Amino acid sequence: MVFVLQNSQNRDSEAVQTKLDELILSSHAANDFIGIEKLDEEQLRKLGDSLQRHANRLTKKADGASKAGEGDS
Repeated sequence: MVFVLQNSQNRDSEAVQTKLDELILSSHAANDFIGIEKLDEEQLRKLGDSLQRHANRLTKKADGASKAGEGDS
């Protein structure tokens, strides 16, 4: 029974990954993310850290732009 459940979860995970790959390929996202599920834990952690830093920079930039826009009223 465990094997059947695990097989089902693996198939579902693979289907989701394939859908995500298609979305990446059909968008303007970086194609570097195709296949990252094959990276080891250290590589994934470094990639996650890099994306978090990028997200933080974008948040600060957006916050700065909204504060600058408040003064225009």
